[in-house]
Amino acid sequence: MRIENVPEKLQKKPASGTWLQYWETNAKKVASKCSVIGCETPASLGAQVVKPSMGPVAFIVPLCAVHAGKVKEAMDVAESTVFVLAKK
Repeated sequence: MRIENVPEKLQKKPASGTWLQYWETNAKKVASKCSVIGCETPASLGAQVVKPSMGPVAFIVPLCAVHAGKVKEAMDVAESTVFVLAKK
């Protein structure tokens, strides 16, 4: 599944804690590695992403710092990736 990072100026702030904590709480999972296919780096951030096929709805997924920093670059994540709706 193809995703893109939300540009920093359009990102929301979490109500409390970090987006990675928010993802773990709502996904009921512990983030281990980056969600990008082929990346084995530990997930260090809950990144705000969009699925281009779904329009401007932001979701949180666990990514490594390198992939979380790629703006306007499409990336592929596994179909099994848990997407959590980004809410303040």
